[in-house]
Amino acid sequence: MNTNQVYIQNLNTRATTIFTANNQLDGTGPMAQIFVAGPNGSRLDKILVKALAATSDGLINIFISDGTNVRLATQAKVDPVLPSLIAPTFETVISTANIFTLPPGYSVLASITKNEYFTITAFGGDF
Repeated sequence: MNTNQVYIQNLNTRATTIFTANNQLDGTGPMAQIFVAGPNGSRLDKILVKALAATSDGLINIFISDGTNVRLATQAKVDPVLPSLIAPTFETVISTANIFTLPPGYSVLASITKNEYFTITAFGGDF
């Protein structure tokens, strides 16, 4: 067991726009790569999901890939929102602290269940 604290050396933040529906939960179909672990591994702290237009009921699916296998890690519900001058578009934060510590070569992917536009931003750091 490692008794030394490990600190983040570099911030690792990435934003991706996604808009193609994918209802598969087995790691196949259209997905966007939203985070890539650094050469010494990484920690992913949170994922911000922001709709770019109106939304309907659906899901955001978050997967972890080791380069060969892709596995469903978590999901977030998308609520129906009709934005206006006083109502903002749908937004949610997926908290991943202490859950997503990724070894080198791993990545995080996202898919959506409806053909709607989202910007997905992953916030983390490399060891």
